[in-house]
This record gives sequence, C-alpha cells and structure tokens, in this order.
Amino acid sequence: MKTFRLFAASVAVATLTMSAAIPAKTLPRAAASAHARFVDPDGAHNFPDGAHNFRDVGGYRTADGHTVRWGVLYRSGVLAGLTAAGQARAAALGLQALVDLRSTGERTSQPDPAMLAPHRWAQDYQIDQSGFKGLAGPNGARPDAVRAMMIAGYRIMPHQQARAYRELFAELIRGDTPVLVHCSAGKDRTGVGVALVLTALGVPYATVRDDFLLSNRAAAQNATSGPLASLPPESA
Repeated sequence: MKTFRLFAASVAVATLTMSAAIPAKTLPRAAASAHARFVDPDGAHNFPDGAHNFRDVGGYRTADGHTVRWGVLYRSGVLAGLTAAGQARAAALGLQALVDLRSTGERTSQPDPAMLAPHRWAQDYQIDQSGFKGLAGPNGARPDAVRAMMIAGYRIMPHQQARAYRELFAELIRGDTPVLVHCSAGKDRTGVGVALVLTALGVPYATVRDDFLLSNRAAAQNATSGPLASLPPESA
C-alpha cells in the first residue's frame, strides 16, 4: 500500500506539474495575472454566471522548482445557479471529470447542470445540519460559536470525505482532466481536497494555506443564501 501511495503521488506530480523553464507564452491566459486564478474573463469574480468561488488551482510553485499546471484542476462552490451562458463558458473549459463532495441532500436540492463533464462522481451520505440551524439563535452567530461548529465539522471531514479525496487523486492519476472538484461553498470540503493535492505535489505549506484562504475573497458570494447569509464577516 505504501508503494502504491508513492507511485500515485509521483504520477500526480507528472500530471499536474511542469518545468518552470517553459516560456510564459505557452501558458493559458489565466497565468497572466496573480488574480486570474478566479476563472473570470469578465473581471467581476463571478464566472461562470451563477457559480461561486470558481477558480483554477494552477500556477503555484513547488519546493523543487516546478509549477502546477493551469487548466488541469478547478475548484468551485455550488454550480446549480449556472445560467445558460455560464454553462457554455464552463463547458468551454473542456472538463472531463467532476467530483461532487456534497451530501445527498445538498445534491438533491441544488443539482449540478447535466452536461458539465462526461464523468461525475459523488457519494451518498448525510450531514448534520443542527449546527447551522443553531446559528439562527441569539448567540448562534458569535464568532466563538461558529468556530466551535467548524472545528467539529473538520474533525468529521477526513473520515466523511476519504472516498471522495481518493477519487479526486484517481481522476488526476488517470489523466481524466481537467477535473472540477466542488462542494456548496467551495471552501471547506473542497479546500481540504485541494490542499491534499497541492501538498502531494510539493507545494509549500504557506502557499497551500494561502490558496485555502482565497475563499475569503469569495465570501460575499458564498454567503448570499442559506445559513451563512446572516453571519457577520468575522464569522463567515
């Protein structure tokens, strides 16, 4: 098993990284700006129309001097609100696989558009919504209450999402790319999955952390509906 993990990591590195010596002109347009990792041709951080926190994971430097390829792995929040124009622009990315980290209930209430990728993966499970319901109480939106709820969720996540993260790596190893991985906010479940991939590629911890925290820039989009809508900025 250890040998397989090492092999899988090496294949993932070959799939996702490239020599830093490749001229910049050979990179996709997304490499032109540090902020262009938000997949957003219109400059408003809301691409595709109706998506949330949709961004390219490429462009990060690894500790050994390689660069994570652009246009191979994308991450996002909920996709159910994609307009026809947004779906067309998402389809233009050439997505081959979609790994949906959401629970059965989330997928049922907000299904993904049907034609985003030929291969889709999801698992049936339920999540406890009682913590979110508690946010509606008089003390529920306090930062300390939200922090406690999130810590409890992160303790469950490695077990809850183990199969999904394994599938994400498997898609990359098979070369079924580009891959899109997403959950509801594109922040926590998705953030952990992407952090695992970047770490396996040798991206330094500080960079992995910064990528995770980029979701804060999409907080206004993530909190437009549902239980996060009423949270103060320091809690969201």
